Amino acid sequence: MSEICWSQIAAMNQHYRNWSLETFLRVQEELGFESLELWLGPPHFYLDRLRCDDCGAVRKKAEAHHLHIVAVTSSSFAWQYQYAASPREIWESARAYFQNGIRAAAELGAGIMTVNSGWGTRDEPVEDSARRSEEMLRDLAEFAWAHGVTLALESLTSAETKIADTLEKTRRLWKQVDHPGLKLMADTVALGYQGESLEQWFEAFGDNLIHTHFVDMAQSAKSDDHLIWGDGDFSLPSMLETLKKYNFKGYLSQEIVADRYRENPIEADRKNRDALEQWVKRERRNFV
Repeated sequence: MSEICWSQIAAMNQHYRNWSLETFLRVQEELGFESLELWLGPPHFYLDRLRCDDCGAVRKKAEAHHLHIVAVTSSSFAWQYQYAASPREIWESARAYFQNGIRAAAELGAGIMTVNSGWGTRDEPVEDSARRSEEMLRDLAEFAWAHGVTLALESLTSAETKIADTLEKTRRLWKQVDHPGLKLMADTVALGYQGESLEQWFEAFGDNLIHTHFVDMAQSAKSDDHLIWGDGDFSLPSMLETLKKYNFKGYLSQEIVADRYRENPIEADRKNRDALEQWVKRERRNFV
């Protein structure tokens, strides 16, 4: 079993939406993080189907704080910016938006862009929205492949989608897309919400599981809040042992998303860093 290294822990910026990008970067440097998954949403980064912020300038800002952007997440909360959007003209606009996110990933130096299945309306057959998602992900995987970026597909909760809200549905969508540019990622909250485990995902996907959103969860409350370590009821040592057991070489992004952290994300990050430091060795290695 190989150890999990500190450079595999990737800071993330969603809970800093009320704060500047500069503050976020400064804090991560002060806390000793080295890797970064950048959420491509305002006020930190503007992205639409036609343009985006200056990627070179953003990359330089991160590097000035000794942070390496290893992955990006293009914001996909809105109907018009999600993977199973409809009608067709909205779907095509969404595809252009995500293609621009892939371009940004490449220019930012990130090898991964995270994706999900998107969702349909609850009054349409799930097969219809799943077909739109499959076509979108296949097109984007081909586009990403040409730009040197790999897409990492995560599941969502059943409150968010019926397309890929379980391991089995995610595996089916991935196999239907059938493109080397699309791999898998495990979001620990989505897994916990469905009563699944990291072990099950590694057994199902093996080396095709290349990335994680690795955060705590109040599983007993069936909440989908993405919590700092110690604020939920996951066992951090046990989950890290699972990663080591399967020789995981990817990143553990700290996708912290909960209203409780938005007023003081700096303190939340400090507590999260302290919890992780108890179990993750601070030794440098080459970025994966």
